[in-house]
Amino acid sequence: MKFFKKILLVSMVFSLNTNYAINNANTIETLHAHDVKFSVFVKNGEQLLNGATAKVLINNVEVAAGTSNEVGNVDLLVKSYKHEKATIIVSYDRQTKTINNLTLVNGKFYYADFAVVDVIDLEKFSKEKTATAGEVKISQSKTEKAKLEGDSQFNKANKLKKSEVKYKKKLSKINKSQRKIDKVNVKLDKSQKMLDAKEENISEDAEFLKVKDRQLRIDKQRNKYNMRQLKLDKKLKKLNKMYNK
Repeated sequence: MKFFKKILLVSMVFSLNTNYAINNANTIETLHAHDVKFSVFVKNGEQLLNGATAKVLINNVEVAAGTSNEVGNVDLLVKSYKHEKATIIVSYDRQTKTINNLTLVNGKFYYADFAVVDVIDLEKFSKEKTATAGEVKISQSKTEKAKLEGDSQFNKANKLKKSEVKYKKKLSKINKSQRKIDKVNVKLDKSQKMLDAKEENISEDAEFLKVKDRQLRIDKQRNKYNMRQLKLDKKLKKLNKMYNK
């Protein structure tokens, strides 16, 4: 019986101690929770901004909000503040400034300057700059590639043009030689025709010898230019093959 009384007594003491500890913790927490009143000044460099909105978040819950006056000041009050980390978000003309990881202090002034780039904004700017630089690099690469292709096409066209000029120049020389051969052949044909007509009216041996001599000279000249014609034909064939004509 005494044993059960002792157990009951211990249980009661333990229960009282537990309740006391819980109540004591709640009391301490309640004592530490207090209202915090502070101000946020909103500006853009030297310009104080009127009409900016500021809100305070604790654990992603809005606990206070306000609008800046003509001197850029927003007075804010957070009730029952328990020293949690807070975030102040200030918005003005579609721009946002964020002040993170704050322990709010009663009577303190916080500043949101839209002329100052936040660290997060710097990171964003850096990423955007890197991305833009990458795009510019790609664009430059494409431009350089297009330029190289254009230069290649230009060089190719220029080479073809020069090749065509050389071909025409060489062809012009061949045509000039051909005209000379044709001119000589016309003269030889004319001389041959006159000699044939004279040969029909020969009456003396002396005149016959003269005709034969004249014929030999014509034949010799004709053979000479026939050889030139063969060489010229070969030269023209080689030229056309060289320039794919």
